[in-house]
Amino acid sequence: MRFIPSLVVTATLFLSAHAALATPLEGKDAEKNAAPAPKTTPAPVGELAPIVPPRNVLPRVELHGGAYFWYYQPLSTTADVSPSDSNIELYLASLDFEGRLDDFGLVLNPRFRDSEAREFFTSNVWIEQAYAFYEKPSITVKLGKVYHQFSRLSDNTFYGNIPYFDGFKLDALYGLSLEGDFETESGFGLGYYGQYFLIDGGTNGSLRNRDTVWVEDDVHRNHTAVLRLEPAFRFNQLASLRFGLAGEHTYVDFTPRTGLEPQSVFRVAADLSFAYGPVRAFGEYMGQFGKTVTDYPYPRKPATTTPAEPGRSSGRNHYVMAGAEAQIWRITGRYSFSMVKYNDLDVTELLHLPGATVTLHDNVSLIVEYAYWRRLDPDKAATLDNSLNITVHARF
Repeated sequence: MRFIPSLVVTATLFLSAHAALATPLEGKDAEKNAAPAPKTTPAPVGELAPIVPPRNVLPRVELHGGAYFWYYQPLSTTADVSPSDSNIELYLASLDFEGRLDDFGLVLNPRFRDSEAREFFTSNVWIEQAYAFYEKPSITVKLGKVYHQFSRLSDNTFYGNIPYFDGFKLDALYGLSLEGDFETESGFGLGYYGQYFLIDGGTNGSLRNRDTVWVEDDVHRNHTAVLRLEPAFRFNQLASLRFGLAGEHTYVDFTPRTGLEPQSVFRVAADLSFAYGPVRAFGEYMGQFGKTVTDYPYPRKPATTTPAEPGRSSGRNHYVMAGAEAQIWRITGRYSFSMVKYNDLDVTELLHLPGATVTLHDNVSLIVEYAYWRRLDPDKAATLDNSLNITVHARF
């Protein structure tokens, strides 16, 4: 059996000699084909190792921002202001962050201004939207503080419209949003939205007493569900048409101190937008059935020489918005009309808003708008606003 140790020694000497005589190229190939040593990240001292190891790929991050500088000049004496009450201010500054890693991402939209945007805001700095998202070609899932999509149609004005001032538009709530869209080669497309929100976000643009965020005693809109469909058709490179159909249900937790019972509120909406070349026309109807406020269109009156009067609100409200815009060179002229009928109390408001946007630079626009806002009560008519509005919008 002595030949076995001799065979082992001989084989060892042969392999050693072969390794010594290997060419540099063979050595490099061996190194290339060798399995890399696994990389491990040591845990912090006294801590557990992270469950998810650090990624080798860095996230893609985008940052954009902008600011609106607004000059407001009343042209006549109205219910609240006179021509001497002109004002210039930094109306709004905002930053838009988006970080994306594969199919996941995070969106943050902090905003700030010189003073509180509305009296119910807790600060002059707030978060407009903040949500995590997961995106696939057919659907996007968003979780956090997200714009609700019941009424997506925009008139592209700076001043705004009556649905916005009643809290319908650009209203972010806390919850979950499932949304997506597709377009076929024939030109037919469909957008779809399904949303559920636990509670309102408390930072919309509604004016005093016109939305639930103004109601005292910590009243909120809860368990809001939204469904929206947007069938669309692209006829050719110039012409396209989009419809919108939406429904919403929300629960308003009025308390005994407010004088109202808790309400289940239903909303319906239908809209359309048609574009042909540089011209666009749009229209929208929204109906609300159930009360979301206590003190509008008639706010409460404290006791003076006459007894106090409670506020009054309407549970059947109808909104209309319509208008058109056209682009010529760097100028976009537009006209927007919006109205509301608070049907239970026979109060109507109408807002006319002609204006123009001049693109001075790719990142700077000048917006000039004239606002004429009327209110028609059973007993009288009043002008709520008659003003010239000049705004500079800078962005990056």
